[in-house]
Amino acid sequence: MAFIGRSLTEVGDDTSEPVTPEESGKGEGRSRGQGKPRRKPLPEHLERVTTVHDLSDDERPCPCCGEDRVEIARESSEQLEIEMPRLWVHRVEVVTRSCVTCRGQVQRADRPHRAIERSIAGPSVLAHLVTSKFEDHLPLYRIERILKRGGVHLARSTQSDLLRQTAEQLEPLVSLMWANVRGSPVIHTDDTEMPTIDRGRRKSGRGDRDIFKGHLWPYLGRPGVPWDLVGSYVVFRYSQSRAGEHVRDALEDWTGTIQGDCFAPYVGLDRNPERAIVLAACWAHARRGFHEARGSDPTRALHAMKLIGAMYAVERELAEREERPSPAEVAAVRAERSRPIFERLMAWIDEQRADPTVLPKSLIGRALAYVQSHRPQLERYLDDGRLAIDNSIAERSIRPVAVGRKNFLFAGSPRGGRTMATLMSVVGSARLHDVDVAAYLRDVIGRIAAMPVSRLPELLPDRWKALRSAGDEP
Repeated sequence: MAFIGRSLTEVGDDTSEPVTPEESGKGEGRSRGQGKPRRKPLPEHLERVTTVHDLSDDERPCPCCGEDRVEIARESSEQLEIEMPRLWVHRVEVVTRSCVTCRGQVQRADRPHRAIERSIAGPSVLAHLVTSKFEDHLPLYRIERILKRGGVHLARSTQSDLLRQTAEQLEPLVSLMWANVRGSPVIHTDDTEMPTIDRGRRKSGRGDRDIFKGHLWPYLGRPGVPWDLVGSYVVFRYSQSRAGEHVRDALEDWTGTIQGDCFAPYVGLDRNPERAIVLAACWAHARRGFHEARGSDPTRALHAMKLIGAMYAVERELAEREERPSPAEVAAVRAERSRPIFERLMAWIDEQRADPTVLPKSLIGRALAYVQSHRPQLERYLDDGRLAIDNSIAERSIRPVAVGRKNFLFAGSPRGGRTMATLMSVVGSARLHDVDVAAYLRDVIGRIAAMPVSRLPELLPDRWKALRSAGDEP
């Protein structure tokens, strides 16, 4: 496991949580006179293996009288230990019985459903492969090496086939998630590059492989206010290019609000009178331009960032309320507090754009032009309490893709890209609801083959989590 930790560090993993003073033992941040910080106790649910260190038989007798010394105290300390995950074989025996008196009365017990028919891999192995690749971002050759240390050789080609077959088993669940996404009034979306091998294409200069720029598109539906994720799922779709037709095909016959950056196809849908789709732009993108201009024009850049930060402060206050506000209440607060800030910012931007000292192609000029040209899309969140101020939730959903891309570099084929999209939809939706991905996958993969279609919603991550919290586990 130490090997895994080093690999994440080497690729520049920036998603880890900061180490607290209690965890590091260095005590940063404590006031003078508080003394040494206490280390957090190890979790109670972990198995305890106790080793007792006592005096030997020769050391127990008292050197004065010869009597055995009795125990008067016992000190204990705990250390965390780890070993290779346990590999075991689940042997299934199906019994057939016959009546010795009545001829022909023979009956065999029902054969249990298997996650993948005629496969040596059980649900826990399949869940481990999916978690290792799409949650821990390990390439298949590393997983192969780790399993080999446990005495089992699972070739990369075999792992690839198992992942593809697992994705096929999970397709009905992802289709249900997609139906929920398309039923949402707001969809967050973005895209990220996923290099893909296709030997039928021209070579790109990367060795002897033909690699082209495939893309993964997350579509995250939100039925309620920005801070309520119940009923929200993220579904990835794979395409072999970044052409706008992929967005139009995905959102065919859908009406609502897209929240994302100002990518041309989104803007085109917004301006198409035949489509009842509007675009809400992302203030994080708008702020990024001013952040990049801090070095060349700090006065203007910091002023704009201060006003944008004031609008974000209103959002933080709404999110921290004990009772979730309704969309109407959110819109009312924004109208009272955020809109005056927005109008002040836009008036200031109009003044700066008219200033001849601001060069259009400078960093600050481009930042000002971006906000001014996309004012209707940036303003839209003020009037609709279901909209977020930015598209950060979709950007967070594709961050694991960027981390994984540094490790496994590319998809092995267009079909592999589609497999990746399916499995990342399940993993990403589980992560969205703070569900233990490994435990969730073990249960879902083990049950979905025998699950009636009418009960399939029970496997959606938020409902799965709620059922277990209520003690209604199958």
